[in-house]
Amino acid sequence: MNRAHLGEYVYSPIYRKYDGDWIFDLEKSFFNNSEFYQSKIKLFVFYDSDNSNLHLREDGKSLSNKNEENLDKERVRFLQAFEKSMITNKRMFDLSDYLDVSTSRKNQIDVKAILKLLSEI
Repeated sequence: MNRAHLGEYVYSPIYRKYDGDWIFDLEKSFFNNSEFYQSKIKLFVFYDSDNSNLHLREDGKSLSNKNEENLDKERVRFLQAFEKSMITNKRMFDLSDYLDVSTSRKNQIDVKAILKLLSEI
């Protein structure tokens, strides 16, 4: 499992017009057959609650193409996927909480602060 398994839940109904709920059946099947891994697998979801920050970091390759409605739908679905996931060792990070205000680039994320938190999990 990787980002793509959650991405299937997020992007399928928005852009591909089919339901991506099957990924939770995949998780259930995996953990029913491999309970040992429940304590080994970690899920981290990084999102940004501020669309203007997302626009500043936009590289022109996103599916949403700066569409506010789609950005909002994506965010909601990633947060729903996080909650629905059977992975128990998980954490969400709102990137707006980690803006590095010490730089002149207001869209720069303080990656060191996030990495420090990840190392403690």
